[in-house]
Amino acid sequence: FLEERQIEYCDFMKLNCEGSEFPILLSAKPGDLARIGILLVLYHCDLVNGYTEVDLMKHLEGAGFDVDLRRRKKSRGWLVAINRNRRRREERGGSELLS
Repeated sequence: FLEERQIEYCDFMKLNCEGSEFPILLSAKPGDLARIGILLVLYHCDLVNGYTEVDLMKHLEGAGFDVDLRRRKKSRGWLVAINRNRRRREERGGSELLS
């Protein structure tokens, strides 16, 4: 998505993909994820087989994000991921916002 639209950096991205957040994020390369400052992901473990929120957490942490789970229920919740390099980027002169 970012590459298709030639967006160098996205400060905030929200995903609510009814289960598709797993293949979307787990197939994303660390270099692609590095172009995102903050991710808010509504995850739906009950709509996809074989994945849990832990899979998303590990992948995003490995890509340089600090990850926190919020509003966690049985098989759904919110995942907030903040890119550890975000502050450094802001110090160099800011970012574009994807709306």
